[in-house]
Amino acid sequence: MALYGHLPDIYHAPDAVVLSRKNSKYYFFKQIDGKWYLAVTKYLYKKGELFMESFRRSDKNQLDDFSEKYERLK
Repeated sequence: MALYGHLPDIYHAPDAVVLSRKNSKYYFFKQIDGKWYLAVTKYLYKKGELFMESFRRSDKNQLDDFSEKYERLK
């Protein structure tokens, strides 16, 4: 499966979601086949719009780091 084919799984059933209120960003983490993936979504409050800012491989260390820095929602 192509890397982008994982996006629906990441958004619909993430293993973790972390929110940075300062940056208005949601970080969706999911482990698939032993590999961590991260989708970053930006929320524009004034416009009420969401857009995906980035999608990349990640790791458990980044999830732990973000969970300490920001608000862990899931």
